Amino acid sequence: MAELRSNSGTMENRSRRLFRFGTFEADPGTGELRRAGRPVSLQEQPFRLLLALLERPAEIVTRAELRENLWGETHVDFEEGLNTAVRKLRDALGDSASNPRFVETLPRRGYRFIAPVESVADPALVPEALKPEALKPVRARSWLLRFLGGTVVSFAAAAILFYWFWFREKPEWTASPPTQLTRDSGITSEPVISRDGKLLSYTSDRAGQGNTDIWMQLIAGGEPRRLSDDPADDHEPDISPDGSTIIFRSERDPPGIYAVPALGGKARLIIRDGHVPRYSPDGSRVAFSVGHYGSGGFSGSLRIYEFATGSTKRAAQDRYVGGPVAWSRDGSTLIFAGWSNLQLRPLHLWSCSATGGISTQLTVEPVSEDRTSFGQVSSVSVAWLNDRIIVSRLQGDSANVWAGTVSTGTPRLVGGLKRLTFGTGSEVMPSVSSGGRLVFANHTYAAGIWEATAGKDATATTMRPITNDGAINYRPSVSADGSRLVYVSNRTGNFEVWIKDLLQGNEVALTHTGVQENSAAISRDGTKVAYSDGVTIWLTAFSGGEQRPLCQRCGRPDDWSSDGKVITAGGPRMYTNGISSVDPATSKSIEIANHGILVTTAPHLSPDGRWLTFHTSDNTRAAKLTISSKRQVFVAPYNGHLVPPANWIPITDGDALDREARWSSDGNQIYFLSDRDGFRCIWKRNLNPATKQPSGPIHPVLHLHNSHLSLMHIPDTGNVSICPVGNKLIFAMGELSSNLWMTDLKQ
Repeated sequence: MAELRSNSGTMENRSRRLFRFGTFEADPGTGELRRAGRPVSLQEQPFRLLLALLERPAEIVTRAELRENLWGETHVDFEEGLNTAVRKLRDALGDSASNPRFVETLPRRGYRFIAPVESVADPALVPEALKPEALKPVRARSWLLRFLGGTVVSFAAAAILFYWFWFREKPEWTASPPTQLTRDSGITSEPVISRDGKLLSYTSDRAGQGNTDIWMQLIAGGEPRRLSDDPADDHEPDISPDGSTIIFRSERDPPGIYAVPALGGKARLIIRDGHVPRYSPDGSRVAFSVGHYGSGGFSGSLRIYEFATGSTKRAAQDRYVGGPVAWSRDGSTLIFAGWSNLQLRPLHLWSCSATGGISTQLTVEPVSEDRTSFGQVSSVSVAWLNDRIIVSRLQGDSANVWAGTVSTGTPRLVGGLKRLTFGTGSEVMPSVSSGGRLVFANHTYAAGIWEATAGKDATATTMRPITNDGAINYRPSVSADGSRLVYVSNRTGNFEVWIKDLLQGNEVALTHTGVQENSAAISRDGTKVAYSDGVTIWLTAFSGGEQRPLCQRCGRPDDWSSDGKVITAGGPRMYTNGISSVDPATSKSIEIANHGILVTTAPHLSPDGRWLTFHTSDNTRAAKLTISSKRQVFVAPYNGHLVPPANWIPITDGDALDREARWSSDGNQIYFLSDRDGFRCIWKRNLNPATKQPSGPIHPVLHLHNSHLSLMHIPDTGNVSICPVGNKLIFAMGELSSNLWMTDLKQ
């Protein structure tokens, strides 16, 4: 394998050439990275890493080579330093580790630059004598040639003028320095501004009762007015075109879209079960979705409601919708963030007719590459101002507000999206007035591992964080005696597997791979750990040491059997595979549960190893864009072989969103997550100790009705991972804070 050149030996050559890839240009001479001619902020070490990869495109550059050439003999924490440099490089390029366009990770080996690279001479160093001269005009030889030439030129000029008029790239917008509108300590989010730019409505938990309400205030100032006060969450507001009414989604009984006067009054139900409503420009219709919040955001099917007739019709029949839509000025077209039924990610912008029909994809690059990304914890809203579309776009570790031009006639995006705001946080949920006043929310997000003891009234008598570092920590797994904890964390800049001694309090990273680890499970005796990087399941000791592969594309490790087998869910055919048992000695996999039609997932073995619990959910491919908010928990005998569905014992009735079941420490209860009361809480059902048949009703164990600190803020419910330990519960919970900002757009 060719070795990297030293920096000193190549700097002179580097300074005389540029590297170009995509819309980027790397200038070794000045140490600059530029995108479309504009400088991109990138620190020295990530830039040197980029040059090392660009010098050997399509080749694997090993971690050892990078250490020698970038760090030399200096004694630094190389593993953490390289992981951080790669993360910062990906942020600058807008790249993704899970779906790379530029930098590919080769687990435990190194990195490879996979995009085409052009190495060119620096134009500033090309001698004048070698530069092309200006073309000289050629005289026509006759009046005929002059006539024909003039005709051709006139036609070409007309064609160019027509193209320029319809498809030219419009002058770029600039945004004034953002102004902070609210300064709450909890959640103040989902802003919508009135068409005239005078009124602002939003969701907030500032009342201090743990739930969110709808609020209204004047942009010019004054005291905010609370428009709803139901104990359930009220959210997702929109303002009518005339500013007289606010519509919003409420989780009260019955859940749906409600309307309330802007000056205050009683809310009334207008659309049962609807989500994310948006008024049409003339106020005669409402675009909304029917669906639910799941892994990473909202999933729904788009509908149009007409006030005059009270009728509802379907739109965008071929796509899932990921949040509020934007109407065109004439009310004929809708644009939304969504995806197809065959691939749940990435998220793109689409347009469709308000009368139904097939959708058209607008964006080439995704708005969000991975909907399960932890920064994407809510719906993706779209705003439309004249011929510009405004949307929050996730790139790297931050989300910002971007804008793109929609061509006249057939809706399509011209020139892609261009960034409007440049904050380092999560700038989401844009809304714009007809005069170009833009409001958006800025989210701050963290997730931690928590321990709670539940009281008789399903409230926590004690609750404390096990991790408290402001990072994203999730998917805990605890040994049978409750002394050892394994979880996934990004506190070093990359998602790695961490271990913690719960008795002594010591914790340390178990992996240093530079790959995004996404799940881990500790063995019953606490000596071994199985973890996954999304492709391969790896095995290692809790104390560290050799890490060896167990199997590839065999799902995620969810549990261990008492005889040392790894229990996995999913696999290469994610929507048809069920649950399997994999023998570490032979890597042989045996399927132990499969519904055949529904997805069978989230397995967990009873303490005595004789019973298995899991839940079923819709097969997304078979569902064909039908959105379900139901899951069902089962128990089945475990004997190491396939148990048919006829022998499964239903623990829940399948009429609610019940999933991610876990056994109690004595094996006589099943704990699970459920949204049956309008919140995401922990529930349980008692079992007959001998037969495992349900005994008594389902009842809540721990109510978590708080909008700021909530299980709802863990995008993938599997990452909550309830761990019953005696009379305590260990689980992951997200913490979301947000406030509102405003800027004015000019061009």
